Amino acid sequence: MSDPPSAPGIYVSTSTPFPWIEGGQGTLECTSQPGNPPTITYQWIRENVVIPGETGNSLVITSLTRNDNRKSYKYRPVIYIGTTPAYVHETKSFERPCTADSNPTPVITWTSNINPSYGALLRLVNIMRNQTGPFTCRAYAQSKGSHGLFTNQAVLTLIVQYPPSVNVILSPSSIKEGQDVSMTCLAKGVPDQYVYNGWTQIYRNQIIRSSNAFSTLLQNKRNLTLLGVSYKDMGTYRCSANNGIPDKDGNPNQTGEKDLDIKFAAVFNSPGTFYSELNKTVEIKIPFLANPPVVRANIFLTKNKIDQIITGIPVALRNRNVDINYYGKVIKVNGQEVVVTLHSFSSKLQGNYTIGVKNFQGGSLSTFVFEVIPSGPPESPKNFGVLSVTSSSITVKWLRGFNGGHQQTFVVLYQEKDSKENLLSQKITEEENRESYTIAIRNLMPQTEYDFWIYSYNIKGNDSTEFTNVCPIAVKTEGMYKYCTSVLKIKMTIPSVIYFN
Repeated sequence: MSDPPSAPGIYVSTSTPFPWIEGGQGTLECTSQPGNPPTITYQWIRENVVIPGETGNSLVITSLTRNDNRKSYKYRPVIYIGTTPAYVHETKSFERPCTADSNPTPVITWTSNINPSYGALLRLVNIMRNQTGPFTCRAYAQSKGSHGLFTNQAVLTLIVQYPPSVNVILSPSSIKEGQDVSMTCLAKGVPDQYVYNGWTQIYRNQIIRSSNAFSTLLQNKRNLTLLGVSYKDMGTYRCSANNGIPDKDGNPNQTGEKDLDIKFAAVFNSPGTFYSELNKTVEIKIPFLANPPVVRANIFLTKNKIDQIITGIPVALRNRNVDINYYGKVIKVNGQEVVVTLHSFSSKLQGNYTIGVKNFQGGSLSTFVFEVIPSGPPESPKNFGVLSVTSSSITVKWLRGFNGGHQQTFVVLYQEKDSKENLLSQKITEEENRESYTIAIRNLMPQTEYDFWIYSYNIKGNDSTEFTNVCPIAVKTEGMYKYCTSVLKIKMTIPSVIYFN
């Protein structure tokens, strides 16, 4: 960085103070503060005539005559523009005066490639990054005589600082499942020293993974490598960086993003078992996701053996929303479904079927096996027992049996042992994907033994129509429970569907 010397001043040397006497001598001194570089070369001018050989800061005038009286000693303009380079944030304002000292008095003007003239005060409002560059201060003074125009100039380097623009570079550009993918976060701003903050995967406006989840895949926070990508890796990848310069809203971190589109074979999201009443039409819907989407010509249906393609069963293709698991996040996406229609369902149509789909040239075949079985009443609940006992409550537990293809309701019956009173009951409705259940029977008598039974029903009926030879579990409040070893000596007929208030 270079700086000019300060404006010079001319003084009478203390070695030859006024008054000066004709025939004697006098000394003038010129003072200036060094700049960078520190060497100063002086030029003395008498009545617009350069005095040859005088380049020091002292001028000795010998043999003074009356003609030396009131003579003018001039000097070229010396410019001061302050420190350079100067720094300013984008959208801010910037001011810098230019001063110059000379004899005669100079005219001062700032100039640049953008604007030819700013006057002696350089003033920039709402400065933009393209205003980075040199600004020149020029000073000139018109000298009489043969020396003409005295000129000088100094250059200010203005650096406009701005937050980085951030881009994501993706390689390769066309991707199939199983390939490795590399991404680079590229920031560009002033200054060009950046702090990178890692990566985020977003799909359908939901965050799937963040930097912590990527920790084993990051070479550093700027570069991300995904090995053997699958459909779960699809989405928008966002990275952020900062260089210490906030944007106009005060945000230090700037983001860039790139959509990662992966071609992958069909991924199915469907139960593997379907139920149908006899002599009824059943429509089996099998949702899936594929990129690119599957077309009807690339779907086939087989039964039992994959090489026996069925042509007599209607198979359709529809668009629908599909729930897909992305690294533990269930996201609803635009997918498809295969619809298989079985008319007049009979035992001949029950069994295992295989759907095969293919969605792009050279892509792998995806298959899904499902079973169609008749529907009916539910199976009896399993492993009916006691979970806990207090002085006034007993909590029983069980596992659900097959629901017959329809939602089932569990009913727990209970009464005091050997009581002649009517049975009491509590019920609970089956929940999807829930296997085990409990019910707490409260307000019981202390130190009293109770018998418990359980059954279930759905819209097709009960798991059993009577309790003949059905063994209850006998439990005593504030005591140990035991399973019965003898047959209950009652017989009770239960309607095909029972509802309890």
